Amino acid sequence: MSDYNHDETKGKFKEVGGTVEKNLGEMTDNEDMAARGAKHETEGKAQGLWGKTKNAVGDAVDTVKDAVDPNNKDPMVDDTTRTDNRY
Repeated sequence: MSDYNHDETKGKFKEVGGTVEKNLGEMTDNEDMAARGAKHETEGKAQGLWGKTKNAVGDAVDTVKDAVDPNNKDPMVDDTTRTDNRY
């Protein structure tokens, strides 16, 4: 699986934005901004971890599918272009 994962990307952006917001709040002694930034940073880390977990589960499912049925074909793949003999 390991396809593009929106949760990983969005989580990273949220984490980085939260870190910037937190640091800016700390530099300006704005406790509310620092707290909001820390919250967003934590939310971003959690969202990124969720995305990684989804990828890992998807990869595990694909591995089990291949182990159970090695001739399992992905409907999204054009088999006419394959050069190996597995399919």
